[in-house]
Amino acid sequence: MEHVVGDRIIRAILVAAVVIAALALDQSATLRRVDTLLFDVVHQLREKPTSPQVLVVAVDDASLQHLGRWPWSRQLQADLLDRLTQHQARAVGLDILFAEPQLDDSAADLALAAALRRNAHTVLAVAPGRSAEPGLISEILPLPRLASAAAALGHVDIEIDADGLCRSFYTHAGVATPHWRAFALAVLEVGGVTPADAGVPGPGTTGEGWRRYGRYYIPFDRDPAAVEQIPVYRLLNDPAVAERVRDRFVLVGSTAAGLGDVVSTPASFDRERMPGVVLNAHILSGLLQGGLVRDLAAPRQMLLTMLLAAIGAVVMVSTGFPLAVLLLFATVLAIVGFSAMLLALGHLWFAPAAAIAPLVAAFPLSGMWSLLRERRINASLTVRMQHQTLHHATTDLPNHYMLEQRLRELDSRNRSGLRAAALMIFHINWSESIGGLMARRAGDELLRAIAARLRGAVRSD
Repeated sequence: MEHVVGDRIIRAILVAAVVIAALALDQSATLRRVDTLLFDVVHQLREKPTSPQVLVVAVDDASLQHLGRWPWSRQLQADLLDRLTQHQARAVGLDILFAEPQLDDSAADLALAAALRRNAHTVLAVAPGRSAEPGLISEILPLPRLASAAAALGHVDIEIDADGLCRSFYTHAGVATPHWRAFALAVLEVGGVTPADAGVPGPGTTGEGWRRYGRYYIPFDRDPAAVEQIPVYRLLNDPAVAERVRDRFVLVGSTAAGLGDVVSTPASFDRERMPGVVLNAHILSGLLQGGLVRDLAAPRQMLLTMLLAAIGAVVMVSTGFPLAVLLLFATVLAIVGFSAMLLALGHLWFAPAAAIAPLVAAFPLSGMWSLLRERRINASLTVRMQHQTLHHATTDLPNHYMLEQRLRELDSRNRSGLRAAALMIFHINWSESIGGLMARRAGDELLRAIAARLRGAVRSD
């Protein structure tokens, strides 16, 4: 009984240790990298092709060769925007910062502002930048005359994970409050589409510095040609090419080498970095198609981590080798499978590493305890079997095997000493005896009573 209670206490301690470790590891930076790798694998399984409604008009190397080195005159950019207006692009996003005026042509900014008003469906970019005060972040805004002429402004801030890859974006961001919509989100809304994944920042999102709200994972299409691109020079010079922008969401930005922002993503091939405008095209496509994946809320992540770790620990401590090895492997697969199912059906990412790591770490301890427990049980069973072999089942007195063993011992001791030894045998179960006439239960009671008197009358040895 003591062993049973002790085993239960040790099991409870092991389960509690696993749960506490899972809770402590829930925010571990090391495990977060493991989770991101798992996410890349699982997220890739539900990959969708990029929406055909998304188009990039690229400032590429060929366009720079035909139209001249960057920066281009804003008069040229006004002509580009007028061409998009002429061919009825549904909405336009200029992924270009217009923070400073064009000094060599004062009329160029006016021309671009006029083109923005004529289009009436153009979004300009806002970016976080370093403030004049150390440690503070400011907003890089378009020139006031351009900002007022645009249909909307949108931020181009993205999230970079610990491994240097971009996997997610925020639907809203800004200094002090997340008041700017994401660039791709603003383009969609200007085009008359309100995505289901576009939430509204709550009252708890204010504070100092650059604030973010609404983190979602970007649904990358790993096909290098997933996002359709048209060079700027072809759009300006070929009406048939320009016709391809009709009723589509058009993003204009740089894809030329060494020009504009580029980021590394899980979809990058041969370490090739993705231009920011193409990244925004993937975001726009994801918002347009819906079903973007977001992280499970922190309290639910914590509760699920503890619950799954506890279930796995109970399974682990309740079985011995070799079954425990198979069950541990099955438990790990089940946790990863649950995470994948939640992502596929609920569009929520549960990071499983914090639930798995304590189980794997505790398995050797559990296995050692299980092995020692089995040895103790086997030893106890051996002692019990030996006792039952040499003792009567009802009276627990030595049976005839034990008596034979004792007689041999006495015989070996008495050969030289000439001491006498006697054996008295009582039969109480012969056919006409009281034991034979009584019921089995009463007979057993009689045997136990006789055994008690014998123990009181003779020595234990």
